[in-house]
Parts: sequence; structure tokens; C-alpha cells
Amino acid sequence: MTPDERTVVDLVALAAADNRPGFDQLLSDMINDDGREHIYAAACRFIDSCRYC
Repeated sequence: MTPDERTVVDLVALAAADNRPGFDQLLSDMINDDGREHIYAAACRFIDSCRYC
């Protein structure tokens, strides 16, 4: 697994655990607040869609 793929897995896991502080910390050096909000919302929508599969 590449570092980028690992980061995506970690982000989804943090969102699934409702760990917003950890999610923000992981991305804080790379993406601004607005960008992190958008990505967090997308990760949560992804998780919600998987719960019904």
C-alpha cells in the first residue's frame, strides 16, 4: 500500500470512529480548514452508504 492509500484508509477509519480531531490533525499540514470540512463530509457520506450494503 502506498503512503497516499494508507492516508485515505486512515481518514476513513477516523471518520468512521467519529474522531474529527484526529482527522483534522492528520490533514492539518496539507489541507486548510474548508478543505478538511469537505473531505470529512465526503468520508462520512461514504461510510453511511457502506452501512446499508
